[in-house]
Amino acid sequence: MIHDFDVIIIGASLAGSAVAIHLAQHGISAALIDQHTFPRRKACGEGLSQVGVTELRHLGLSDSINALSHSPFSGYTLWFPTRRSSRGDLPINLSSADTFGIGIERYLLDQLLADAATSVGTVTPFFGEKVREVVTEQNTFSVELAERAISAPLLVLACGTNIPIASKLGFECRTIREHRFGASVTVNCALPHQLNTVQIIAESGYQIFVTPVSKTGLNLSVLADKQSSSRIRLNSLASHWIQVSSLLSLSGEIVSSPSASSPVNNACRAHRVPGMFLVGDSYEVLDPIGGMGMSHALVSARLASLAIKQIVHDRVLYAESLRRYVEAHERATKPLRGFTRLVQFMLTNRSNRGLTTFAKRIGIALPIAKAVHSGRATLTTACARELLNVIGRTTNGR
Repeated sequence: MIHDFDVIIIGASLAGSAVAIHLAQHGISAALIDQHTFPRRKACGEGLSQVGVTELRHLGLSDSINALSHSPFSGYTLWFPTRRSSRGDLPINLSSADTFGIGIERYLLDQLLADAATSVGTVTPFFGEKVREVVTEQNTFSVELAERAISAPLLVLACGTNIPIASKLGFECRTIREHRFGASVTVNCALPHQLNTVQIIAESGYQIFVTPVSKTGLNLSVLADKQSSSRIRLNSLASHWIQVSSLLSLSGEIVSSPSASSPVNNACRAHRVPGMFLVGDSYEVLDPIGGMGMSHALVSARLASLAIKQIVHDRVLYAESLRRYVEAHERATKPLRGFTRLVQFMLTNRSNRGLTTFAKRIGIALPIAKAVHSGRATLTTACARELLNVIGRTTNGR
């Protein structure tokens, strides 16, 4: 059967556009579909870890990023305002001069990758078109759009967490923790030079994230559990900014309407349909802490593209290529997942005060953060590994 494309990609945000760019580097044709047009705003913490910055270099976008408004950060600072009376209390500083990420407005980053993907001749964009149906027959995927149907032997799902397509095709989703809800706004303010880390403020039932995204702006995001979901409303976001500005000695004003996210949870899907690959949040949702979610999107995109190249150019069977992808994905994602759960455990577990103080006292929280932030998964400190094991057992992680 003659196909229209080598690959069809559904979803053109970070993961989808990154897949298209990588495939174009190998001369593989792709249709890139998204129901939205670009630029567009979406709820996001807008922090990209050093892992993600490295992935942008693999995409050949380092110079393009430098031309956009952004702000480097050197790590994370954890605040516990309600626990200040405790002896040896926090904040905990997880930062280092030799590691860095960047804060950048999500709509700018999405636009950059979408433009880069559609600027090459092997990628055909279908933006502003909603997928009506996906039909699989005789090793072919037929995707029905509003006015036409297109076909390919391989399909990539990069359309986030709310994907009815995956459910219809029989994908299983394993939820690791209950849903949480998020919202974000942009704040215009003059940032002091010393604000060079992502600030994470822990409150009962929710967390506030403050990420510098330019010399005169920051992202304010709130992530709340179901019982505290009222915290993401507009009036609550304004009150959170008052709290943050007081805590960090900042002054400024909210300059954007709030963007709300779909329910967020730690979840992963298992591949069940031959010829299909999952990337980004469609494969696994990481807690949006420290830019690990966006970093995971870019990492999974590169690894899936390598697997697809093996099928198209090297004639590797799908089952073998998928096995390699799943194993490589797990190796790359495990440290990102571990770091987000480490921080989340410190932020939310009621009994974590002694563990948090212990981690700070023996000096292993920073090495863990540095190892993960820079993409080095190996932890040489046995005590650090044991701490992660304890956290993994406590949070029912893998």
